[in-house]
Amino acid sequence: MKRRIAPFLSAGPLPAWWTPLFEATGNDSVFLSPAWMSTWIDVYGAGFSGSWVHWEDGGRVVAGCLLVERVIRVKGVPFRSQFLNATGKAASPTPLAEFNDVLHLPGHADAVAADFVRLLLERRWARLLLSGHEPAGVAGRALAKVGGTQTEQRRQPSPFVDLRALGDQPFETTVTGKSGTNLRRNRRAYEAQLGPVAVRRAADADEALRFFRELRELHLARWTDLDRSSSLAADAVVDFHERVIRALMPAGGVDLLRVGNGDRAVGFLYNFVVNGKVAMFQSGFDYQPASRRSPGLLTHALAIEHYRQRGLREYDFLCGDAQYKRTLCNGVRELMWTTVYRDRPWIRMLLAARRLRRRMNWPTDLREAA
Repeated sequence: MKRRIAPFLSAGPLPAWWTPLFEATGNDSVFLSPAWMSTWIDVYGAGFSGSWVHWEDGGRVVAGCLLVERVIRVKGVPFRSQFLNATGKAASPTPLAEFNDVLHLPGHADAVAADFVRLLLERRWARLLLSGHEPAGVAGRALAKVGGTQTEQRRQPSPFVDLRALGDQPFETTVTGKSGTNLRRNRRAYEAQLGPVAVRRAADADEALRFFRELRELHLARWTDLDRSSSLAADAVVDFHERVIRALMPAGGVDLLRVGNGDRAVGFLYNFVVNGKVAMFQSGFDYQPASRRSPGLLTHALAIEHYRQRGLREYDFLCGDAQYKRTLCNGVRELMWTTVYRDRPWIRMLLAARRLRRRMNWPTDLREAA
């Protein structure tokens, strides 16, 4: 197996091997799709340097990834940070990526992981950040061998609904116990007020963008009420998603759904659809003051049934724990966010100082560097 490296050029296109490799792997992560990768590079790539890496076996490309890096200064201390694929801390807010890994064909994961470790050890970096990866992927296998003076990991559940397991049963009938009772009571309450509610799928890019803007308005209103910040408040993130929607819409890779009646929207969903898998990326719901009804529960339940009827195989809520996800899901995975600190004397000293400050409960400027 041969490793080949080419420089990353933010003004250039994806390498010729990326799209056929993505299609050959059958990968269902939109975050590795050509549309997501190329849009991220267009919007954020100018702030990074790095390399395109691919592996060949018998003249065939069997694996590949993008390694980008950026020097991040914290209180004057430079941290050369290495990121996998379309991820990284840019000058402006960036969208979250999940199900991130080195693209690879079946049967090559172990060999690629072993050489990926060798590649990482050859490169200059102070921190290696692997975002939203699964433990059993190439990135997860490499972590066991890459070493470092310290590794920090954050694990997040990623609940999903296995649509095929529902068979011919309407989704709502498969939710049992108190969860099912609450789900059906919630729907009846909305129908008593609004009459029949239904799912409307945006028919074209213009309607999809209109739904996205309405979703954003509801989303930001809710997060403002909760006194929380959202990436959708950033113009760069909005610009990124509008580009992704335009890129994916013609081939059916993105769904903007509206749930409600002709006069009122109860909720909107921004979903990706790749190889039969739906990834629920963002939402906006119409929360009414002093109401006990859950617009999110109704919107998701109707969307799940919509996709079951379309014959898709999975509805993935993506990472994060929430009551509505626990109510509706019938399966869960785990994703990891990992930071590896290179074993260097100055990094050991820095981490030791940070640990001491935390034990002494002193104010610290070093937490940002982690």
